[in-house]
Amino acid sequence: MRGWTVRTEAVKSGAKGIASREVYLNNESHPNHRRTEHIMPLFGNDRSMANMVYAAERYAAEQKAKGKGGRPPSTYAVEFTLNLPKGYRPTKKEWEKIVKHCVVRVASACGVAPQQLAQTTRAIVHQQQQDQSNQGTGDHCHLVIGKFCLDGTYLRNLQRKTATARIKEAFNDVSRELGYDWTQYAQLLQKQRYPNKRPVPQWKLRAARRHQELDEQEDKIHDQLIEISIIKRLKDNFSTQANKLIDAIKNNNLKQQKRQTNRLTKTINELNNHNLSPQDRDDLLRLKNALKTNSNIDLEEKIPDIKRLGRQ
Repeated sequence: MRGWTVRTEAVKSGAKGIASREVYLNNESHPNHRRTEHIMPLFGNDRSMANMVYAAERYAAEQKAKGKGGRPPSTYAVEFTLNLPKGYRPTKKEWEKIVKHCVVRVASACGVAPQQLAQTTRAIVHQQQQDQSNQGTGDHCHLVIGKFCLDGTYLRNLQRKTATARIKEAFNDVSRELGYDWTQYAQLLQKQRYPNKRPVPQWKLRAARRHQELDEQEDKIHDQLIEISIIKRLKDNFSTQANKLIDAIKNNNLKQQKRQTNRLTKTINELNNHNLSPQDRDDLLRLKNALKTNSNIDLEEKIPDIKRLGRQ
């Protein structure tokens, strides 16, 4: 756990494993925490850990009820440890900013809204002794994220390299904004290990920077493709729900109108979390207001807007 790193590990043993991590991360008297000066809860609480268990158990129960085979999930969460070397001590607000950006990036990689992920997320900072010895570690943050959302969504990408890469990017980007530059730390380590080593040729440095720029562009394109696929899925859902609502209005089916109105409202709220055109946002606002009035007349007037938005 030394240096400027991100460590990823699945939390095994189901509910027992989640409970064990909650106890361990908050136990100041544990032998592994003999060099820990302060344990600082940062985000979430024991309820967040309970939500991880509930969401996983619910997912397993729903799969069984649908008659689907396969083993039930045994890992309910993934733990990311954000490690800093000795000599770096962010404040609580700075750690909160780091964790917030990490959660947003992971949510994007998993195709869900950050609000969904926040309900099953727990973050705890361990502030370590800042002596000059080689023993022990620097300050680090334990970020535990459930593999299932409360609405039943299974986050398949959470345990893949994609999620870890996004957390590393957020960790480095925010740390640099706060004045902690990992590249300077890496150069310091390089000088300590090889004090007489010749400087790297400029062409190698330019090539490395170009390679990094290409990687960043590739990551941005990947994020944009994920964003497009999410918006397309939500618009498909919107179109289906809108057509059902239109049929319910024509058939005067009040029960179906209420059901589809609730579903459309939820879909509209999810769409508003993504990058939409100004016209789409105006249409969604008008439709949402019409849904709130619960008036058939208002909704019938909005049917052309509903069909137009669903076709895009």
